[in-house]
Amino acid sequence: MKKDRFYYAGQGRIHELLLADLELQLLGKTFPRFELRGLYWDALIEEEYKPNLLKYSTYFKDTFKWELRQESRGLMMSDNYGPHLIYPFKGKMIPDTASVLLGINIFHLIPAFRDKVTVLDPFCGSGTILVEAMLKGNENISKIIGNEIVPFYADISKAKIKALLGDEIVPLSPDTLKEYTPNWKDPKPEDIIYALYRYSKNNKNWPKNASKRMTLVKELMDVMFHTIDKWNIEICTNVEVKVGSATNLDIPDESIDVIVTSPPYSLALNYQRENPIPPDYPKKWDPALQVESGDLDKYRLLMLMAYCEMNRVLTDDGFVAIVIGDQNVKGQRIPNVEWTKDKMQSLGFELYYEIEQMVYGARNISKDTILIFEKVSEVPSETIEFIREWKNSLLGG
Repeated sequence: MKKDRFYYAGQGRIHELLLADLELQLLGKTFPRFELRGLYWDALIEEEYKPNLLKYSTYFKDTFKWELRQESRGLMMSDNYGPHLIYPFKGKMIPDTASVLLGINIFHLIPAFRDKVTVLDPFCGSGTILVEAMLKGNENISKIIGNEIVPFYADISKAKIKALLGDEIVPLSPDTLKEYTPNWKDPKPEDIIYALYRYSKNNKNWPKNASKRMTLVKELMDVMFHTIDKWNIEICTNVEVKVGSATNLDIPDESIDVIVTSPPYSLALNYQRENPIPPDYPKKWDPALQVESGDLDKYRLLMLMAYCEMNRVLTDDGFVAIVIGDQNVKGQRIPNVEWTKDKMQSLGFELYYEIEQMVYGARNISKDTILIFEKVSEVPSETIEFIREWKNSLLGG
């Protein structure tokens, strides 16, 4: 079998290199090498894998994602491209991290891409993982489900999905924006960009900045659609965003193959302060089961309930990829990573892979870690009873 050469095209972050290596390992034997032109892998890959590897991998040159970044140069902001720029949510997963975690799990579960999987993000926030899942193609994914308890954030996800499904973004002039009234019943991308600037902490010259952002997003979407067409990618269009708590998912048992998510950071990040909800936004929600709290005991109870729900909806031998970080609060370290590993393994999951990830510009977060688990059993009945009793004592039933 002939070796193929795959050159690394990421930003030099250690976690990217390890994830790129894992991506290739799942498809064949790999041999990392280094030369003056950069780091590369010589890999023995079956012929049937290669076309989809080039279309759907994340950190290699001469792939769809590499060309998309190249074509978007001068327009991208940080790690954001295409619909991600509609609302750069504070506390979201890096798009390329979402892409490679989806790819790793798809490559693992679909030998030679002969079958399709269902994908879930139970804490979908602004839709980063949903967008990246859509780009993995209709040939690999049968359905994508996002779940978010805050309706405004769910609407951000829906707006990004609309943009990727082809809803044209029409930039509005600064004068028009001054008199503009968003349609909060069914917001479109322009409504979300309006909210991003109108209600930001520093909203000086917001009409001009919002208008520029709309134009930028339109240009980036044009680039993305051109690259999608060139690579003959049929994006997955079967996408649903549900509004509700991750502790009580409206999803049938054993109907999900892959979960990729980044749970809330609890004490480290106030999402509503960092991503303000418009004061005239009409949709309400019950924060009682919102997995965000200054109360560490409540946060851990709700996370445990959410992890139980992940087990319930996941198929046997399905995979969960979680990005979660330790926190520093008033000089005290809160070990969320070790707690998550311990609890997930007590809930019927087996740790498959672990890698620390650098967190750039993140406040109060000492370590971000990627954890990949495989479901090996159901949640033990005694654990379910323990959670029920804890919930009754802490939340009153």
